[in-house]
Amino acid sequence: MNKIRTLISKHWRVAVSYAVIIIVPGILFLLQLAKKPAHLSLAEINNLRQAVNWHDIINNPINLPLHILERLAFYIAPHSILMLRLPSVIIGIGIICMLLGVVRHWYGLKAAVLTCILLSTSSLFLADARQATAAILMFGLVLLLASRSMHSSKKIIPFAAAIVALAIALYVPGFIWFIGISLIWQWRYVQRRLKLIKIWQSVCLFSVSLILILPLLWSIIHIPSILYNLFGLPNHINFFSILTNLYHIPMSIFIQSSLLPSQLIPHVPVLNIFEIVMFVLGLYSLWYFRKSERFKVLCGLSAIAIVLIAIGGPVSISLLIPIIYIVITIGIFYMLENWLYIFPINPIARTIGIIVLSCAVAFSCWYHLNTYYVAWQHDPATQAVFNKSISNI
Repeated sequence: MNKIRTLISKHWRVAVSYAVIIIVPGILFLLQLAKKPAHLSLAEINNLRQAVNWHDIINNPINLPLHILERLAFYIAPHSILMLRLPSVIIGIGIICMLLGVVRHWYGLKAAVLTCILLSTSSLFLADARQATAAILMFGLVLLLASRSMHSSKKIIPFAAAIVALAIALYVPGFIWFIGISLIWQWRYVQRRLKLIKIWQSVCLFSVSLILILPLLWSIIHIPSILYNLFGLPNHINFFSILTNLYHIPMSIFIQSSLLPSQLIPHVPVLNIFEIVMFVLGLYSLWYFRKSERFKVLCGLSAIAIVLIAIGGPVSISLLIPIIYIVITIGIFYMLENWLYIFPINPIARTIGIIVLSCAVAFSCWYHLNTYYVAWQHDPATQAVFNKSISNI
């Protein structure tokens, strides 16, 4: 009994945090899922057609984790928009949970919860998590961050989970670059870690990983052109297009979005003014710790993501969003720490600072929720995109 009490007293905050992070985004993602939008977009139709039968899924296993869930949805309720969009919701909640684990490992529980709240209420994340497209998988860069946190553990289960996560991530366009560079960078550590586990565990781990990537290997052998999607590359690389895409990345995030109407209101930036200011503060704070490994990891992932987005392949700007919100959270805590440092004793000033910053965070969340559930839903461009019926699949 004493052990149970000790376990509860030690982990109840983490358990409550995960419960909140599952329930709150779950409500936001499921709220009128079949009615907002009430019809399907062409992108949803094309994505769902790839999951109609197992033959198509095996022949083109790109985005396999999502297509398997969508195939199960077809079995359960093939004529339900809610059911067909549910796989994206499940993956979205999983990404939020992984983000909680990553940021908690780096910056603590409070920062982790705040990051998850900001990301889960982001209008872009809401749009991608509530559609039957593979766009939500672009946020899966968190999966690689989580796998990196797990394989640093000395226990076999987290290390095995990290290897499995990396195998699954291979099916997302462009992620092979992140996985390959990460393994090269930490190859010596991986070798030392493999030497510490038992032979039968190594065999099991290798067998499971091989089974997971077998559909991908089979598809590459029979359809070599799938390598373009796998590496996140376009069929033709145009230098002028690269420069244009490089220009649109910061413009879309901070000033004027060029994203599709199916993801965001035309010309509305991804971040609001509060998030932009906190992002700048976060970068300023990170610069003081530029020699730290986490700084190098964030910079390395961001650089690869920007290159992949710039060359114009199947990779979208959503790849950068989790990293951006981690930096935003760093900026929020940097501002709060400096305020409390200036007023170490005065309780009124300390309380005012906490209340003002909390209100700013709440306003930021409200802005995104209002943008998605009200403005985006009733925008003529959105209604023009979501005009297909489920019979078109």
